[in-house]
Amino acid sequence: MEKPYTDKETNSILKMRDAFKTVSDFLDDMEKTDKTVLINFIRYFLVNVEMVVIQPDDIGSALKIFETINERGVGLNAMDLLKNLLFLNAKEQEFIKIKDIWKEIVANLQNCGEEDKPLRFLRYFFVARYHNGIIREEEIYEWVISSSGKSKIKYEKNPEKFAKEILKASEKYKAFIMAMRTQDADLIYPSLTGISYLTKNARQPFILLLALNDKFNNEAINLLAKNIETLMFYYAMNKILTKYYEALFADLAIKIREINTIDELKTFIQKELADVINKQQATFDSSFQYRSQSDIQPQYRIKYILGRVDEYVRFHTNFPKNNLSFYQEQQLEHILPQTGENIPKDKYPEEYDYPNAVYKVGNLTLLEQPINGSLNFSNDISTDEWFATKTTAYKNSNILLTMAFTENPIGKNTAFNKFVENELKQFDSWDKEKISERQQMLKKLMLNTWKVETN
Repeated sequence: MEKPYTDKETNSILKMRDAFKTVSDFLDDMEKTDKTVLINFIRYFLVNVEMVVIQPDDIGSALKIFETINERGVGLNAMDLLKNLLFLNAKEQEFIKIKDIWKEIVANLQNCGEEDKPLRFLRYFFVARYHNGIIREEEIYEWVISSSGKSKIKYEKNPEKFAKEILKASEKYKAFIMAMRTQDADLIYPSLTGISYLTKNARQPFILLLALNDKFNNEAINLLAKNIETLMFYYAMNKILTKYYEALFADLAIKIREINTIDELKTFIQKELADVINKQQATFDSSFQYRSQSDIQPQYRIKYILGRVDEYVRFHTNFPKNNLSFYQEQQLEHILPQTGENIPKDKYPEEYDYPNAVYKVGNLTLLEQPINGSLNFSNDISTDEWFATKTTAYKNSNILLTMAFTENPIGKNTAFNKFVENELKQFDSWDKEKISERQQMLKKLMLNTWKVETN
């Protein structure tokens, strides 16, 4: 009796089973349709397809034949070739260990939904740890087997050690991916959750995080991640494309590799990373006044930014923290209504004046749906009644930026009151000039929320 298969069903095994089922279904359908067609197909297959059996002398010969054959036709990707390369350089007693390590690497990529993009992981790993500068996926294997790759990686001398290094990197990569896919801040890497709201599906920050020596703990990783999030905020606000900062991250990774202590990491942040952040802050500072809703879409990013600013206010006024999903659940409120009626010509003389004012960032806030729903008919802006109606409703909000829009509801001589006096503006009327004032206020709050930190 054939022994049942008891090993773990890897992604490769599942794909082979799917392929077997596809072929079986194809033959079954052919038989049901016309047996003559099936017989002709089998006859053609047996006459025209040759099966070659190769019996190598040892495992080393088998691996060499495997690599040679796959250089022709549709070759294997760099991930498969790298695995074969490690086997080729391993001692026979190391085969099982490397095989098990590789299974774990593949499982880590599967568990974070990256099994179809193994080369993305491998590319970021090499850029972070070994290669100087950007390398394309199709260049990975050629570089690994080059004299430069061999001298840097030293996999020929200790392939098992190198496999373990890739395994550790895949564990971190999986954790980073999972942190970016959660809606609330991940308990281990909260800044990566923030980065995902700012730049959906961006993986380039992993280059910097993977470059950190494995001896650094999560506290050090989070310190670096916090400052990377700050940089990614300014990249998002300044509309900097990925291709413009991936090369920069590759250059910074070279310096991060040399960092061995937390003090050295802090020095790197204060000098190297701060220099990049400060330049982006300057651009943000000079251009934000003209930013509108369309400049910082999509809406989840706007909600995250306003939510983080609200959390900054809560932190400095001793209010309990909300979570990220709370802010995502709220509605984006346009203080000056989108569907304004009886628009006064003296305030908005040109046709474009009103929509320009409505969609400025300074006119945006977050508001709970029940409160927002109650304001659906506050659109007649010919008098100040619409503003009084809205701001009265805002006082019932749990979002401090909205609740304190017109007055301090907390009382005198409190942390909140002091914060309001120093950092928040309150408004007793609303028009395009007031919107510009609030936009300036939000800019200062954002600059304080996203800044270089070494603690």
